[in-house]
Amino acid sequence: MTDVPNREGMGFCPPGLHRLTHLQATLPAEVLNQGTWLPWLALPRGNGKAGKVPALPRAGVLRPIDCRGAGLPLAEAYGLARQHRAGGIGIVLGPDTGLTALDLDTPLTRPAKTLLQDIAGYAARSPGGGVHVWLTGNLLRNRRQAGIEILGCGFVTVTGEAWGRGRALGELGAVLGRLGG
Repeated sequence: MTDVPNREGMGFCPPGLHRLTHLQATLPAEVLNQGTWLPWLALPRGNGKAGKVPALPRAGVLRPIDCRGAGLPLAEAYGLARQHRAGGIGIVLGPDTGLTALDLDTPLTRPAKTLLQDIAGYAARSPGGGVHVWLTGNLLRNRRQAGIEILGCGFVTVTGEAWGRGRALGELGAVLGRLGG
């Protein structure tokens, strides 16, 4: 992977990785303060898309890991991502983080567009072109339906490419109510 000028035009970052100061100025405090950040690698999946796989260095090279129970402070994960030219960074969610992510895949379906309009919360573009909306609340098991996932456990990528809806988190209960669950 080659370095490219970062989005702020200063220095060099791996493609897809904003400067740390941009992330700190853009992301909600509840997301920033998590101690479960990790760099990720883009690895091919069977469907032809790239999977975003959490990784840590071993023998000087980023290698995929089982992310359960793993994670670092943001600055440390960011430094590793830059040093090893990772695809980006993300957060490991679990039942005790108090965060959930609504993952809307592209192309956005009519139900996903309606949900995005009706649900409050910090929203940002995902690396695959969809949208992640950050919510308060714990979800013990992820939920999926066509083009819409509610993620309370596992790894979620973070780009910092906000949709201009502010930094406040939405409510998991509102999403579950809308999706019947």
